Amino acid sequence: MQRALSRALLLTLVLAATLAPWRSQAEDRLTVRGNYYRETSTRVLQPMVTFRKELPKQGVALEAEYLLDVISSASIASGALALGGDEVFTEMRHETSFRASGEFAEDWAASGFYRYSTETDYTSHNFGVGLSRQLLQRTATISVNYSASINHAFRITNNIGALSRWTSSRDTNLLQVHYLSLGYGHILHRNVIAGLNLEGIYAAGPQDNPYRRARNGDVEIHPWLRKRLAPSVWLRWSVPKAKMAVEPRYRYYADDWQVQAHAVEARVHFRPHRNLRLRLRYRFYTQTEAFFWRDDGVWAADYPWRSDDPKMDDFHSHTVGARLIWGLDGISKFKGLGWLAGAWIEATYNHVFVRCTDLSAVCLDQDFGYGTVRSTRYGDNRIGNLAFSLAF
Repeated sequence: MQRALSRALLLTLVLAATLAPWRSQAEDRLTVRGNYYRETSTRVLQPMVTFRKELPKQGVALEAEYLLDVISSASIASGALALGGDEVFTEMRHETSFRASGEFAEDWAASGFYRYSTETDYTSHNFGVGLSRQLLQRTATISVNYSASINHAFRITNNIGALSRWTSSRDTNLLQVHYLSLGYGHILHRNVIAGLNLEGIYAAGPQDNPYRRARNGDVEIHPWLRKRLAPSVWLRWSVPKAKMAVEPRYRYYADDWQVQAHAVEARVHFRPHRNLRLRLRYRFYTQTEAFFWRDDGVWAADYPWRSDDPKMDDFHSHTVGARLIWGLDGISKFKGLGWLAGAWIEATYNHVFVRCTDLSAVCLDQDFGYGTVRSTRYGDNRIGNLAFSLAF
């Protein structure tokens, strides 16, 4: 696993170095990114490469992307008990994406994408289209986006990788997810932009973990259908004299599993130097529990649904994070470094403090280094990102 990851990272760096000398006036770009995610029982390493080509005369931008997920789970929490116990269980996910965007008429823009991903026990096809229109002398923008995901779920049945279709409570392993978003943004003042969005999601198919068992020992089974709705509002206020922008957001979420959630977020952007951008972030999230969740892990014998997924319980979380982007135009003036003009380096880190709302059996007293707290089995999440982007 480590050798495969090292080869993937080396390949992305070799591509960047190979393409660097052929920088042109067009804003073509190669971005190498490494993402990192960690919780109590799971670690994800995610190298990815994105190539972007702009066609100035046509007003079109084309992108191709490859992503590798290396997922390691010591995972009774994720279901590895069914595969032989609470030991490190590693699998890889490969994902390839293609995107196109651009203006096709005055004040009109469109976009589209296709994404294919596969892992040991899952395959997924995703596609989507978007359309936007500027109005009122380009002071307002309306947009609509639609995407669909066609997935097939399997279950590893033994330690040699044999697969069986995961059909949950029905006779098919097909999961379809349809997403629709409507957006509106308006310039209220030369330094203030505000907007609202409405998102709807319809999912039909197996939505449970094929390896995880409920606390009564039965296989986990979630409802076959899930319908979700999420309105949100946002505002961006620029303070030019302070070289700062403030971005508050609010999002409400509700679905027919009776999960309701509120998310309040604030982002503050700074530009202390023309080649340096900094963003600080705080987010508070709280949700109710699904109607089929049981704190005591006891369901009636004839009840059709069971779950041991802490994300179906009520909980709240606090997210704090920072992002730093350093533009390399300043050092590109030195001899031999002209190819760094337009390049940038990005570093991001977010820490999610997850807290239980009640005293259910899936909550644990855990010490993360700042005192014992009552958290879910997954515990706090750590999310990091390093990226290098090169214009050529």
